Amino acid sequence: MSENLSAAASTMNVPETLVQRSAEARAKATGASVDDVLAAWAGGAAAPAAAAPAETAPAPEPAADATPEPVPAREPETSPAEAPAAAVAPAPSVIAVMELPEDEPVDPVGFRERSRVGGRIGMGFGVLAALFVMLFSAQWLLARSGATETEAGEISFVFSVVPGTFIIGSALLGAALGAVGAGFVRALTGWRAAGMRLVSSHASSLLAGAVAGLVTGVVVAAVIAGSGSVDPADETATLVPMLPAILWTLFGWVGGGWLIGTLVHAVGVPDGLAGDEITEGVVVRQRLGSAFSLPVVSVLAILVLVLPAAWVFIQFPAWAPLIAIFISGGIISFAGLSAARPGMKISAGEFLVAASGVGVVVIILVAVLTTQGAGH
Repeated sequence: MSENLSAAASTMNVPETLVQRSAEARAKATGASVDDVLAAWAGGAAAPAAAAPAETAPAPEPAADATPEPVPAREPETSPAEAPAAAVAPAPSVIAVMELPEDEPVDPVGFRERSRVGGRIGMGFGVLAALFVMLFSAQWLLARSGATETEAGEISFVFSVVPGTFIIGSALLGAALGAVGAGFVRALTGWRAAGMRLVSSHASSLLAGAVAGLVTGVVVAAVIAGSGSVDPADETATLVPMLPAILWTLFGWVGGGWLIGTLVHAVGVPDGLAGDEITEGVVVRQRLGSAFSLPVVSVLAILVLVLPAAWVFIQFPAWAPLIAIFISGGIISFAGLSAARPGMKISAGEFLVAASGVGVVVIILVAVLTTQGAGH
C-alpha cells in the first residue's frame, strides 16, 4: 500500500496525507478497497466508480387527498474535507530565454578629432617617457657627470657622452618607448569613445609608434650631443650641460608623444565604417605603409650593402677597381633581369635571402684579400 500511496502522490503531485484521506473516502463511496483506489491513481487512471443501483418498481401514486409526508434531507455520506482531491496535473515548466542585446551602431569619429585626442594622450605619455628616459640613463650618466666653472665664474653641471654611442642608445630606447606609447594611445582613445576604437591590426600601430619613437630618440640625442663641447680629457667625448639636456628631453618627448598619437590614428581604421569605407581605409593604409617602408628599406639596404662595400674599399684600396667591376656587374645583371621580367615581385623573404647572400660574398671576399695580404 505504501508503494501505491507514494506513486499516487508523485503522480498527482499532492501530499501523501491528503491522498490517503481522499483514497479512503473514495473507497467508502465506491465500495472498492483503498489499495485499489491508490493503484488506479498511481497508474494515472480514474478511481473505481460506484456500482449502479438496482432497478426498482415504480412506487404507487399517492391519493389525491393524501398529504405527502416531508422527506428529510439526506446528509452527504462524506464531508467536503474527505472528498477525493482531483488529480493535479504538473504545471508546464517555463524555459527562460535570455535575449542578447543587439550591438548598437557605432558612428566612426573623423580623423581630425581622433588625431586631436590621440595627440593629447600622446603628449601625456611623452611626459612619462621623458621621466623614464632620465631615470634610465641616470645610472650611466651620473658616473660621468661633474661640475665645471665658466669664464664668468658660474658653476655648471655637465656629463660626458660619446655622441655616436649616445645617439644609438637613445634611438633603440626611443623605438621601444614608441611601441609602448602606440599601444597606450590606442587603448585610451578606444576607451574614450566607441567611434575612436581602432579595428585594424595592432602590428601597424606598434610599427608606426616604434618608427616615431626611434626618430624622436635620434633627434633628442643629436640635439643634446650637439649642444655640448669637446671634453678636454677625452677628445672623443662631449661635455653636455645637464639642465639643457633635461629640458630638451622633456620637450622632445612631448612632441614625440604627439607624433606617436597622430600616427597611430593615421594608419588605423576606426570602428563603424561601412564596407566601401573600409576598403578605402585599407587602400589609404597601404599607401601610408609604402611611404613609411620605403625609407626604412633604403636604410636597411645602406646598412647591408653600401657600408660593407665601402669598408672593403677602405681596407683594400689596391683591389678597389676589381671590386668596383664586380659590384657594377651585379647591379647591371639585376637591372637587366628586372627589365626582362617587369611583373616579377620580390617578397620580403627573398630580399632577406639576397641580402644574406651579399653579406656572405663580402665576407668571402674580405677573407681572400686578407689572405693575399692586400690590406694596408
